Amino acid sequence: CLAYMLFMDEQEDKATKHQNELHYHTKSEEWYFTFRGEQQLVVNKKKVRVPEGHLLRIKPKIPHNIITRTYPFEGMTIRAPLIIEGDKVVIKDD
Repeated sequence: CLAYMLFMDEQEDKATKHQNELHYHTKSEEWYFTFRGEQQLVVNKKKVRVPEGHLLRIKPKIPHNIITRTYPFEGMTIRAPLIIEGDKVVIKDD
């Protein structure tokens, strides 16, 4: 699964239907690449910066979510292998 993102501002980013919840994947790996701007994720309870030109690989079963971006932002997320059912597990707040 490949998702390309281009957001000129925060309003445009938040208008997308993609929900950014703390989650992990049981079998898939995810890669977050930043072409322009910067994004910050929480990965396994630690803040991780992904500045322009950098790639972040997240292995299966590692909790993660995007917490901030700078704008304009251009990036891409890749998830492989593509497993639709049961791969994404959302972690609910206690």
